[in-house]
Amino acid sequence: MVSLSAEAETILTFLKETNRPYNVQIVTDHHQKYGIKKPTVQRVLDSLSETGYITAKVEGKQKIYFAKQEDLPVLSAQELAVEEAQYKALQSELERERQRTHTLEKELGALSRALTDEQISERLTTLQREVQEKEQKLEPLRSQTCVVSKEDINKIELKFSEAFKQCKRRRRMFKDVWGEILAGAESKPSVLEEEIGIEKDEEAGYDIEIFQKLFERIEKKHSASGNSIQVKRKRSYP
Repeated sequence: MVSLSAEAETILTFLKETNRPYNVQIVTDHHQKYGIKKPTVQRVLDSLSETGYITAKVEGKQKIYFAKQEDLPVLSAQELAVEEAQYKALQSELERERQRTHTLEKELGALSRALTDEQISERLTTLQREVQEKEQKLEPLRSQTCVVSKEDINKIELKFSEAFKQCKRRRRMFKDVWGEILAGAESKPSVLEEEIGIEKDEEAGYDIEIFQKLFERIEKKHSASGNSIQVKRKRSYP
Protein backbone atom coordinates (compact mmCIF):
# COMPACT_ATOMS: atom_id res chain seq x y z
CA MET A 1 0.00 0.00 0.00
CA VAL A 2 1.04 3.56 -0.63
CA SER A 3 2.45 5.73 2.15
CA LEU A 4 -0.09 7.92 3.90
CA SER A 5 -0.06 11.63 4.62
CA ALA A 6 -0.30 12.93 8.16
CA GLU A 7 -3.97 13.76 7.64
CA ALA A 8 -4.68 10.27 6.29
CA GLU A 9 -2.85 8.65 9.21
CA THR A 10 -4.88 10.71 11.68
CA ILE A 11 -8.22 9.91 10.05
CA LEU A 12 -7.39 6.21 9.62
CA THR A 13 -6.38 5.92 13.27
CA PHE A 14 -9.63 7.59 14.26
CA LEU A 15 -11.73 5.15 12.22
CA LYS A 16 -9.89 2.12 13.61
CA GLU A 17 -10.08 3.25 17.24
CA THR A 18 -13.76 4.15 17.14
CA ASN A 19 -14.70 1.31 14.75
CA ARG A 20 -17.97 2.97 13.75
CA PRO A 21 -19.44 4.09 10.41
CA TYR A 22 -19.26 7.84 9.74
CA ASN A 23 -20.18 10.21 6.96
CA VAL A 24 -17.88 13.00 5.81
CA GLN A 25 -19.43 15.65 8.04
CA ILE A 26 -19.03 13.67 11.25
CA VAL A 27 -15.40 12.86 10.46
CA THR A 28 -14.83 16.55 9.72
CA ASP A 29 -16.40 17.57 13.05
CA HIS A 30 -14.06 15.22 14.92
CA HIS A 31 -10.99 16.63 13.17
CA GLN A 32 -11.64 20.35 13.43
CA LYS A 33 -9.21 20.50 16.35
CA TYR A 34 -6.49 19.30 13.97
CA GLY A 35 -7.33 21.98 11.43
CA ILE A 36 -8.40 19.46 8.78
CA LYS A 37 -11.09 20.99 6.56
CA LYS A 38 -14.00 19.15 4.96
CA PRO A 39 -12.59 19.08 1.39
CA THR A 40 -9.40 17.47 2.74
CA VAL A 41 -11.41 14.97 4.78
CA GLN A 42 -13.45 14.04 1.70
CA ARG A 43 -10.31 13.58 -0.39
CA VAL A 44 -8.59 11.50 2.30
CA LEU A 45 -11.61 9.23 2.85
CA ASP A 46 -12.02 8.58 -0.86
CA SER A 47 -8.31 7.85 -1.19
CA LEU A 48 -8.31 5.49 1.81
CA SER A 49 -11.30 3.58 0.45
CA GLU A 50 -9.84 3.38 -3.07
CA THR A 51 -6.52 2.05 -1.76
CA GLY A 52 -8.18 -0.54 0.46
CA TYR A 53 -7.41 0.94 3.88
CA ILE A 54 -11.08 1.42 4.75
CA THR A 55 -14.50 0.40 3.43
CA ALA A 56 -16.99 2.80 1.85
CA LYS A 57 -20.70 2.15 1.31
CA VAL A 58 -23.50 4.26 -0.12
CA GLU A 59 -26.46 4.58 2.23
CA GLY A 60 -29.30 6.53 0.66
CA LYS A 61 -28.00 9.91 -0.47
CA GLN A 62 -24.75 9.76 1.48
CA LYS A 63 -21.62 7.64 1.64
CA ILE A 64 -20.38 6.21 4.91
CA TYR A 65 -16.85 5.11 5.76
CA PHE A 66 -15.58 2.63 8.36
CA ALA A 67 -12.46 0.62 9.15
CA LYS A 68 -11.97 -2.75 7.48
CA GLN A 69 -13.12 -5.31 10.02
CA GLU A 70 -10.62 -7.97 8.97
CA ASP A 71 -7.76 -5.63 9.90
CA LEU A 72 -8.97 -5.21 13.46
CA PRO A 73 -7.65 -7.44 16.26
CA VAL A 74 -9.99 -10.17 17.50
CA LEU A 75 -10.77 -9.77 21.19
CA SER A 76 -10.56 -12.68 23.58
CA ALA A 77 -13.55 -13.58 25.74
CA GLN A 78 -11.97 -11.77 28.69
CA GLU A 79 -11.21 -8.64 26.66
CA LEU A 80 -14.73 -8.71 25.23
CA ALA A 81 -16.18 -8.89 28.75
CA VAL A 82 -14.07 -5.88 29.77
CA GLU A 83 -15.26 -3.95 26.72
CA GLU A 84 -18.87 -4.84 27.51
CA ALA A 85 -18.47 -3.66 31.10
CA GLN A 86 -16.90 -0.39 29.96
CA TYR A 87 -19.70 0.07 27.44
CA LYS A 88 -22.38 -0.41 30.11
CA ALA A 89 -20.57 1.97 32.45
CA LEU A 90 -20.40 4.60 29.73
CA GLN A 91 -24.09 4.09 28.95
CA SER A 92 -24.97 4.64 32.61
CA GLU A 93 -22.79 7.75 32.75
CA LEU A 94 -24.42 9.03 29.57
CA GLU A 95 -27.89 8.55 31.07
CA ARG A 96 -26.85 10.40 34.23
CA GLU A 97 -25.51 13.27 32.15
CA ARG A 98 -28.74 13.37 30.15
CA GLN A 99 -30.78 13.59 33.33
CA ARG A 100 -28.46 16.25 34.72
CA THR A 101 -28.76 18.21 31.47
CA HIS A 102 -32.55 17.93 31.64
CA THR A 103 -32.55 19.20 35.23
CA LEU A 104 -30.28 22.11 34.34
CA GLU A 105 -32.48 23.00 31.38
CA LYS A 106 -35.53 23.09 33.66
CA GLU A 107 -33.68 25.27 36.18
CA LEU A 108 -32.56 27.56 33.38
CA GLY A 109 -36.13 27.83 32.14
CA ALA A 110 -37.34 28.69 35.64
CA LEU A 111 -34.63 31.31 36.05
CA SER A 112 -35.50 32.86 32.70
CA ARG A 113 -39.09 33.27 33.90
CA ALA A 114 -38.09 34.68 37.29
CA LEU A 115 -38.35 38.38 38.05
CA THR A 116 -35.30 40.57 37.72
CA ASP A 117 -34.02 42.60 40.69
CA GLU A 118 -35.62 45.70 39.19
CA GLN A 119 -38.98 43.96 38.76
CA ILE A 120 -38.84 42.61 42.32
CA SER A 121 -38.12 46.12 43.63
CA GLU A 122 -41.05 47.57 41.68
CA ARG A 123 -43.37 44.81 42.91
CA LEU A 124 -42.26 45.34 46.51
CA THR A 125 -42.92 49.08 46.25
CA THR A 126 -46.40 48.41 44.86
CA LEU A 127 -47.24 45.96 47.66
CA GLN A 128 -45.97 48.33 50.33
CA ARG A 129 -48.16 51.08 48.90
CA GLU A 130 -51.19 48.77 48.90
CA VAL A 131 -50.54 47.76 52.51
CA GLN A 132 -50.29 51.41 53.54
CA GLU A 133 -53.58 52.23 51.81
CA LYS A 134 -55.35 49.34 53.54
CA GLU A 135 -53.86 50.34 56.90
CA GLN A 136 -55.31 53.83 56.42
CA LYS A 137 -58.74 52.34 55.74
CA LEU A 138 -58.52 50.10 58.82
CA GLU A 139 -57.41 52.84 61.20
CA PRO A 140 -60.88 54.41 61.68
CA LEU A 141 -62.33 50.96 62.38
CA ARG A 142 -59.64 50.17 64.93
CA SER A 143 -60.27 53.39 66.79
CA GLN A 144 -63.97 52.58 67.18
CA THR A 145 -65.11 50.34 70.01
CA CYS A 146 -68.23 48.34 69.38
CA VAL A 147 -69.26 46.10 72.30
CA VAL A 148 -72.28 43.83 72.01
CA SER A 149 -73.88 43.12 75.34
CA LYS A 150 -74.92 39.65 76.46
CA GLU A 151 -78.53 40.82 76.48
CA ASP A 152 -78.30 41.93 72.85
CA ILE A 153 -76.75 38.59 71.89
CA ASN A 154 -79.60 36.73 73.58
CA LYS A 155 -82.14 38.86 71.72
CA ILE A 156 -80.49 38.12 68.38
CA GLU A 157 -80.36 34.41 69.15
CA LEU A 158 -84.02 34.48 70.18
CA LYS A 159 -85.03 36.09 66.89
CA PHE A 160 -82.95 33.64 64.89
CA SER A 161 -84.38 30.59 66.68
CA GLU A 162 -87.95 31.76 66.17
CA ALA A 163 -87.32 32.54 62.49
CA PHE A 164 -85.67 29.16 61.92
CA LYS A 165 -88.51 27.28 63.59
CA GLN A 166 -91.00 29.11 61.38
CA CYS A 167 -88.85 28.27 58.37
CA LYS A 168 -88.87 24.55 59.18
CA ARG A 169 -92.63 24.59 59.80
CA ARG A 170 -93.28 26.22 56.43
CA ARG A 171 -90.92 23.78 54.71
CA ARG A 172 -92.92 20.87 56.13
CA MET A 173 -96.14 22.47 54.96
CA PHE A 174 -94.72 22.94 51.46
CA LYS A 175 -93.48 19.35 51.25
CA ASP A 176 -96.91 18.04 52.23
CA VAL A 177 -98.66 20.16 49.61
CA TRP A 178 -96.01 19.45 46.98
CA GLY A 179 -96.32 15.72 47.58
CA GLU A 180 -100.06 15.87 46.92
CA ILE A 181 -99.48 17.88 43.73
CA LEU A 182 -96.91 15.40 42.42
CA ALA A 183 -99.20 12.47 43.20
CA GLY A 184 -101.77 13.74 40.72
CA ALA A 185 -99.42 15.30 38.18
CA GLU A 186 -98.39 13.69 34.90
CA SER A 187 -95.29 15.84 34.42
CA LYS A 188 -91.92 15.05 35.95
CA PRO A 189 -91.09 16.94 39.18
CA SER A 190 -88.29 18.87 37.47
CA VAL A 191 -90.60 19.97 34.64
CA LEU A 192 -93.32 20.97 37.07
CA GLU A 193 -90.86 22.92 39.21
CA GLU A 194 -89.75 24.83 36.12
CA GLU A 195 -93.33 25.60 35.04
CA ILE A 196 -94.44 26.79 38.48
CA GLY A 197 -91.20 28.66 39.14
CA ILE A 198 -90.10 26.85 42.29
CA GLU A 199 -86.59 27.80 43.39
CA LYS A 200 -84.75 25.15 45.40
CA ASP A 201 -82.47 25.91 48.34
CA GLU A 202 -79.27 25.18 46.44
CA GLU A 203 -80.37 27.38 43.54
CA ALA A 204 -80.92 30.26 45.96
CA GLY A 205 -77.57 29.63 47.64
CA TYR A 206 -79.34 28.57 50.85
CA ASP A 207 -77.79 25.74 52.88
CA ILE A 208 -80.25 24.72 55.57
CA GLU A 209 -77.68 22.43 57.19
CA ILE A 210 -75.59 25.45 58.20
CA PHE A 211 -78.59 27.11 59.87
CA GLN A 212 -79.64 23.81 61.48
CA LYS A 213 -76.23 23.45 63.12
CA LEU A 214 -76.32 27.07 64.31
CA PHE A 215 -79.82 26.55 65.72
CA GLU A 216 -78.76 23.41 67.58
CA ARG A 217 -75.70 25.17 68.99
CA ILE A 218 -77.83 28.06 70.28
CA GLU A 219 -80.39 25.68 71.80
CA LYS A 220 -77.63 23.66 73.47
CA LYS A 221 -75.99 26.81 74.83
CA HIS A 222 -79.14 28.11 76.45
CA SER A 223 -80.12 24.66 77.68
CA ALA A 224 -76.75 24.27 79.42
CA SER A 225 -77.06 27.68 81.07
CA GLY A 226 -80.57 26.88 82.32
CA ASN A 227 -82.02 29.68 80.25
CA SER A 228 -83.87 27.93 77.49
CA ILE A 229 -85.15 30.25 74.84
CA GLN A 230 -88.81 30.97 75.45
CA VAL A 231 -90.73 32.16 72.46
CA LYS A 232 -94.04 33.89 72.78
CA ARG A 233 -96.15 32.32 70.10
CA LYS A 234 -98.14 34.64 67.94
CA ARG A 235 -100.75 33.55 65.55
CA SER A 236 -99.05 33.40 62.19
CA TYR A 237 -100.27 32.76 58.70
CA PRO A 238 -98.34 30.96 55.99
